[in-house]
Amino acid sequence: MNYTPQTEVHLLSNVPFNFSYNNVMDFDTINEQTAYFLNKSKLTFEDLTHQRVNNNSINLEVAYEDLYEINYMMFQNDKIPGKWFYAFITNYDFVSPNVTRITYQIDVYQTWLFEMDWQTTYVEREHTKRFNSDGTPVINTLDEGLQYGTDYDISSCVKYEQIPGVIWAIMIAKVDLERIPSSMNYGGSTLGNVQTPLYFYTVPISLDGRDITLNNWTPADISNIFGVFSANSDFVGSIVTMYYTSFMPMVLTHSEANNTINITALDGIDHVTVGGLEMFKITNSDWNTLNPQIYTNLFNAFPEYSESKLYMYPYSLIEITNLKGESVTLKPQNFNFNIDKELRLRLMSSVSTTPKTAIFPENYLNSTNILGFDDFTCGIIDNNLSDIPIIDDYTASYMQANRNSIATTNKYAMDNALRGVSQNNANNRLNNAILDKEQKFGEYDMFTGAMSSAFQLNAGGILNSINRGAREYSLNEGKRASMNMNNDFANKNLMINAEQSIGLTQAKINDINNIPPSVSNLGNNALFDYGNKINGVYIIGKTIRPEYREQLTNYFKMFGYKVNKLEIPDTKSRTYYNYIKTIDANIVGNIPANDLSAIKGIFDKGVTIWHTDQIGDYSLNNSEV
Repeated sequence: MNYTPQTEVHLLSNVPFNFSYNNVMDFDTINEQTAYFLNKSKLTFEDLTHQRVNNNSINLEVAYEDLYEINYMMFQNDKIPGKWFYAFITNYDFVSPNVTRITYQIDVYQTWLFEMDWQTTYVEREHTKRFNSDGTPVINTLDEGLQYGTDYDISSCVKYEQIPGVIWAIMIAKVDLERIPSSMNYGGSTLGNVQTPLYFYTVPISLDGRDITLNNWTPADISNIFGVFSANSDFVGSIVTMYYTSFMPMVLTHSEANNTINITALDGIDHVTVGGLEMFKITNSDWNTLNPQIYTNLFNAFPEYSESKLYMYPYSLIEITNLKGESVTLKPQNFNFNIDKELRLRLMSSVSTTPKTAIFPENYLNSTNILGFDDFTCGIIDNNLSDIPIIDDYTASYMQANRNSIATTNKYAMDNALRGVSQNNANNRLNNAILDKEQKFGEYDMFTGAMSSAFQLNAGGILNSINRGAREYSLNEGKRASMNMNNDFANKNLMINAEQSIGLTQAKINDINNIPPSVSNLGNNALFDYGNKINGVYIIGKTIRPEYREQLTNYFKMFGYKVNKLEIPDTKSRTYYNYIKTIDANIVGNIPANDLSAIKGIFDKGVTIWHTDQIGDYSLNNSEV
C-alpha cells in the first residue's frame, strides 16, 4: 500500500516573542491559537515528508533571500491529526539556489499550552490583586529586596488641635484661691476620683489674637494673672507651678463666628473668680477620644500610586509628632481597614504637677493589648512640661511670709509706747496733785503765821510769813514745770523709740523692695514653641523620593509583587499580561519529559504571559480582570 505524505509546514513572520522565553503569549482555545499563527503565515508547504519533531532542521524549496522576515514556523504531521507543533527559527543555511535548510527549536510553551495542568505550586512573585473594591490597597509587606533610598519626602502634613489656635494655661495652687484671703483652706481637690492636696485652675489663650468667650463671659488675660500671682501678697507663693498645654483632658466643643472662638460646652470645670479675675477651676478630668477625621481615606496622605505596594512601609509611612522630640512611625499596612479607613487619634491626658499626654491611633495593630487596656506603644507620650516662668516679687513674698510678725512687731512697739506715755502721764498727774496739796499746806502755814504775828502786832513776823510763802510757791512752781517737762520728754522718747522700731521694719521692707524679683520656675522651651505656634499634634505623610518611586513603579508594573505562597497560579488575573515566577513549578500533563522539564524551567526562571500580541508594551493599562 502506497503512503502519501501529508505533513504541512508554515513559515511565519512578525511573531513577537523568541526562544528566550522572557515573554510568551497565551490563548483561550486551540482554535484561537491556530488562527492567530496561521494569520502570520507567509509561506506554506504541503504534502511534505513526515517531519520528525526532534530533527531540528528541514530542507524547503525556497530561496535563501526570501526568508529574511521569517522568524517562526508551525507544522503538522499526518500521524497526529490536528496537533500543531510550533517552533522558533534559529538559522538558515544555503543548500542550493532554490533550497534552504531551516534550523528550528520547538516552542515548548505554545506546542503544549493546552496540555499543561497546573498543580499547587510555590509562587515566588506574580502580578496579583492590588486594590480592594473599596479602593484600599491589598496588603503585601514582603521585602522586595529592592533599593528605595534613605530619604523621604513629606507628602502631606495635617495639624490637629483640640481647639484651633487655642492653648491652655494650667495653674496649680497649694490653697483654694477662691477663698484667699479669708481662708487658706488647705485640703486639696479630687480629680477623677483621685484625691490630691492641690487645686487646679485654667484659662484658654488665643495664639492668633482672636477673642475667646466661654458661655458669655471672658476669661482673664494671662498677663493679668501673672501680675496677681507674682505681686499680690495675698496670692504670691500660693502657686506651685504653671504650664501650657495644647490638650485639656475634658470634652470641649467650640464654634467660630465673627473671628471669635466660642467654647460652648465644658465638662468638668467651674467658672470662678480669683483676685477679681475670671477663670476655670478644674473639678474633674478624664481621657477623651478625638476624631479629627484627618483623611477620608488614610492613603490620601500619599501621592496617588498605581502600584498598591508603594502605599506600604518602607515606601510610605505616617509620622505622628508634637515637634518637641516625641514621634512615632506608623506603617500604613498595620491599620485595620475592615473597621475604619480613616486615621483617627485617641487622646489621654491629665492635669498634674507632671502632666502626661498620650496620643495614639485607633484601629492600629489591634491597639488593645492582652491586658485589656489601650496600648500606648503605637503612639507618643508627651512628658514635656511646658513650664511658665513664675516671677515672685520679693517684697510681696516677704510681706506674705512675715505679715503677721511685721504687724505684731509694729503693734507691740506702738502699744508699749502708748502704755509708757499713759503711765508717765498718770505719774505726772499724781506728782502734780501732791504738789498742789503741799502748796495748799504751805499757804495755810503762811496764813496762820501771818495771823499770829498780826495778833501779836508783830509786823516783821507777818512779813516773814509772806516772804516764806512766796518762796515756797516759787519753788513748787519750778518743781512742777520741771516735772511736766520731764514727763513730756519721756513721752516723746517713748514715741520716738516706737517710731524707730517701726521705721526699722519699714527700712527692711524698703531694702527688700530693692531686691530684683526672683524666678521660682525657669520654664523650658514653651515660649519658643507656642510663640511659633508649635502646638498640637502633627500627622505627616512621608514617601520615598520620586526617582525611587518611578523605578519601583516600573519594576512592579513589569514583574508584580513577591508573594511567596503555595497556590495554583492565576495566569489570567490581569487584562494584558501576567508575570509568574515559581520555585520548582508543579506542572503535569501528557507532555514529553524533556519538554515538560523545559516548561517548568520557563516558569522557575520567570516569564511574562501576554494576553495580547502587543508584547513589550508596558504602557498598557494592565488592570485587574
